[in-house]
Amino acid sequence: MKDNKENNGEKPDFDDIESRASSEPVKEGFKWGPFSFMRRMFFLDVDPLVNHGFNTRLEPGDVYPEPTVQATRLNSFFEPAWEKEQKKPNPDLRLTIWAGNLSTLLVTAVLYGVSQACSLAGPMLLQRIVAGISCLGSEGAFPPGTITSTALASFLAPALQSLCENHCIFKMYVMGPRMRDSLMAAIYRKCLKLSSSSLQGESQGRVVTLMSNDAQKLQDAAYALHSIWGAPAIIMMVLALLWFQVGWATFVGLGVMLTLIPITGFLAAKLGSYRKDLMGWTDKRVGLMSEIINGIQMIKFYAWEAPFNVEVMKYRNNEADILRALAFWQGMFGMLLFVGPVAVAVFCFGSYSIAGNQLSPAAAYSALPYFSLLRFPLGFLPMLVTMVVNAMVALGRIQGFLLRKEVSDDEAQSRKGTPGEVIIQDGHFVWDEEAMDSVLKDINFEAKPGSLTMIVGSVGSGKSSILSALIGHMSHKSGTMSMGGDVAYVAQTSWIMKDMVQENILMGHDMDPDRYDMVPPGTQGSSSTSRPEDLTQW
Repeated sequence: MKDNKENNGEKPDFDDIESRASSEPVKEGFKWGPFSFMRRMFFLDVDPLVNHGFNTRLEPGDVYPEPTVQATRLNSFFEPAWEKEQKKPNPDLRLTIWAGNLSTLLVTAVLYGVSQACSLAGPMLLQRIVAGISCLGSEGAFPPGTITSTALASFLAPALQSLCENHCIFKMYVMGPRMRDSLMAAIYRKCLKLSSSSLQGESQGRVVTLMSNDAQKLQDAAYALHSIWGAPAIIMMVLALLWFQVGWATFVGLGVMLTLIPITGFLAAKLGSYRKDLMGWTDKRVGLMSEIINGIQMIKFYAWEAPFNVEVMKYRNNEADILRALAFWQGMFGMLLFVGPVAVAVFCFGSYSIAGNQLSPAAAYSALPYFSLLRFPLGFLPMLVTMVVNAMVALGRIQGFLLRKEVSDDEAQSRKGTPGEVIIQDGHFVWDEEAMDSVLKDINFEAKPGSLTMIVGSVGSGKSSILSALIGHMSHKSGTMSMGGDVAYVAQTSWIMKDMVQENILMGHDMDPDRYDMVPPGTQGSSSTSRPEDLTQW
């Protein structure tokens, strides 16, 4: 059943999934929801799951599948929106993504703005409290009620900040996988509909990279999306507030922070380089250990334990060296994070005092939190910009793939006629539409309903090409072709799950010992666990 918005011709909104989630049936057994507004407000809806895990061992079925991140449901919203966008002269995948998550983006923007406003309100309230306490007993002192209400506000502001910030992070952490899964499903469906000319320009590795790496970059950027516009705004507001506290000395502290940024970048680059090297050596060691475990019988038979032990220890020693260096640079990075704000305050307040100005306690106590607020946007803004740029590049690559030519209905030909009947008369087919010579010429083929047809020929004679022509993967230049009904095509590609042999045989079905003993034929022995010699090595 399609959404009402689709029926009305409007662009479907991915956020409508959340409204439909409430109508989903609650999982039987372990009680999960529905929850009140207050429980969701303070994230108390996870208490039943935590209590259940405290009392018994959690199973995968104990976690209720969240409807808002189901790939099938996400694709049902994304695909119509993207098809509508493709009808425009210049389709833009970003508009489809943003429009589909518009309500989430607006809500999280408000939550992010409120949390940042509360973070700025903390130092201002602290300054007022310190100024009020320092004036007690003197003329013009604040009324006691004013100080009390300000202290109460200084307590409520961080609480509201934490609440809004965590809800913003939670919603962005839900939106990120939704965008990634929507793109992954779209890429997968596109692979099934690419034309022959498009298939020639694509490789399996590139498609895998689009689904895993490029789609993941969009999810990573979604977490920090609001920081891109929020970080510059925070920097400007904090500098303006600091100017009212310490005047021109603000730029002295800012200069020290700007000096620390390249140092932070250098340390981050060193950490990234060592982590990359560590992953490489870890992969080599794990691969070697897997080979050793798989061939342990041969190693024990030929007494090769010592040579293989030397190889393993070589990889482990390299890992240990990198881990020691990594620990050192991590310590330097952590030290810089703690020393940086202190150095900024020392230079700022020192220059302010050397110039002959008197630093009041209220100004000092309120300026220190402001410098702390500047640390994150100044230190991580370049990283955030890089994440967003990488996401935009990845979106461009995915959009280029999704805009590639598909197998048209004309190439697939008519679906009319007797169900199960396939007829080709004087068919000429080519892989590339621009090619002049036909790969298949004067093809006359007929498959009758209810019959089994086999195509036999030498290597390279065109057996697979005929199958590709039938499903529309080859361009039809001339002749006629008709197929009655839909087509199910099983390509000649072997594969095996990364699991036990038993699971590769069962393929997700329940275990039937009697039937399992019959697969494969020729089971040796009478035990239900005995297997042919080639499978016992697994």
